[in-house]
Amino acid sequence: MMRSKEPLSAYFSTPTESTDEPLCPLYDKVEFKDPDTSVYILHDDEFRNKSVSRLSKAIQIPTWIDDEGSDFTKFTKFHEYLETEFQNVFDAANVFKVNTYGIVLEFKGSNSSLKPAMFAAHQDTVPPGDPQNWDRSPFSGHYDGTRIYGRGASDCKNLLIGLLESMDYLLAKGFSPERTIIFAFGFDEESSGKYGASHISKFLLERYGPNSLYHIIDEGFGVFMELQNKHFAMLATGEKGYLDLGIEVLQPGGHSSMAPDHTAIGTMSKLISRYEDRLYDPILVNVNPTLNTLQCVAEYADIDESLKRDILRAHFDEKSNERVIKLLLDDKITKYNVLTTHAADIINGGNKANALPQNVTALINHRIAHGNDFDTIMDRITGIAIGVAREHGLGLVIEDEILIEPTLAGSINIKALYKLEVAPVTPIHDEIWASLAGHYRTFYEDITYPEKFEDDVLVLSAGIMTGNTDTRHYWDLTDHIFRGQPGFTPMTSGVHGNNEYIDADSHLHIVAFYYNYILSIS
Repeated sequence: MMRSKEPLSAYFSTPTESTDEPLCPLYDKVEFKDPDTSVYILHDDEFRNKSVSRLSKAIQIPTWIDDEGSDFTKFTKFHEYLETEFQNVFDAANVFKVNTYGIVLEFKGSNSSLKPAMFAAHQDTVPPGDPQNWDRSPFSGHYDGTRIYGRGASDCKNLLIGLLESMDYLLAKGFSPERTIIFAFGFDEESSGKYGASHISKFLLERYGPNSLYHIIDEGFGVFMELQNKHFAMLATGEKGYLDLGIEVLQPGGHSSMAPDHTAIGTMSKLISRYEDRLYDPILVNVNPTLNTLQCVAEYADIDESLKRDILRAHFDEKSNERVIKLLLDDKITKYNVLTTHAADIINGGNKANALPQNVTALINHRIAHGNDFDTIMDRITGIAIGVAREHGLGLVIEDEILIEPTLAGSINIKALYKLEVAPVTPIHDEIWASLAGHYRTFYEDITYPEKFEDDVLVLSAGIMTGNTDTRHYWDLTDHIFRGQPGFTPMTSGVHGNNEYIDADSHLHIVAFYYNYILSIS
């Protein structure tokens, strides 16, 4: 594997030495203003059944989209359902329909000196795939007494409905905020948000200005989890970058009986194969939120002492850093937190059995790790493409720059189709982080699972999203962007797959937590 150009020490903290200060501080609990209502939401059977019904009905309205060419008119029915089911919420808000189907609900606060707090979710889902592969209809909203099933159950109609439910109950109790509260619901997050969140961001920037929001909390995994027999709440404070590379191989056509040694399909196959064979170097830099996740585990969980030492030194000691990276690579999930990945997802070419392909195209998707950037990828693909082009006597054009003149044999063209930088990392260990940590401690230690915390505490850690959310469009609104929601997300929950579900208990965590959190910060 190709090594990074810069020495690993270039990414370490300065000065590169340890301190006695905890890397993962424990914050004081924040007292809830109305804890009894959160308990009621979690345990009252009537409330539970109504909440399940609301989510189930939302799932029954299909709002799936494709990457391009989606029919967004289907969202009209979904809007009608939301506006009817949550009439009091819509009546109390300033309602803005952004680019027709984006929803922004503004609950105006009485104190303009307080920055508005924004909570986000998205209305759309991925397609269901073949319904025959589901145990029940993907749009049934079936409830088996424990789980609610269907497309969007956990990504993320549960969050959208949960936010509306929490506000509905707040309003029923006379809620009148000092701080403005904003709900923002995009409608094409699953295809990059260019029609939904992109337009919502422009609308909010015009209305409030840059860096005008207290924070944004969007979708993510359920925050409550157990690591090494210790309970944590993890909020993602960063996202990997993104790059779609388009590759085109152009070669003369002709009859297949007079084929060259390598057709355009063969050339493309060789290029992709060589590229896939050279994995990117793993890298764990200090700005990667994964490091904070590990530091919290090391400081609070019962783990091997040598591993603990390596984790707590990984931000300034190269050898410790390398050993921690090896640990992460050994896990099929955590390895992606420190790797730039490439996936050849789409390929097209050829149209007849006896005709040589003239134009073969491919798309390679990348998720860019902290410490890497677009140049990391372009340097790698360029080096490989030069070798293939020379072997086959072809020209090479990278981002419209001719590196090798096209020949009569053809050419290879490579261009970035869509790119997104690694997201800015949200600061932690400040007042906003301490508030979130304190609220989550109170919610899980005192209200939700007191039996689990008789001799334990809940630790809030930062984390990373390997995929991208609508927050990619909101960077200019605040530097405090969090991804994650109350509840838990089992690995079997079927997100983007078959038999997607959400545990009813997990869904109620959203309603119960945000009821008191919004009440507190407002």
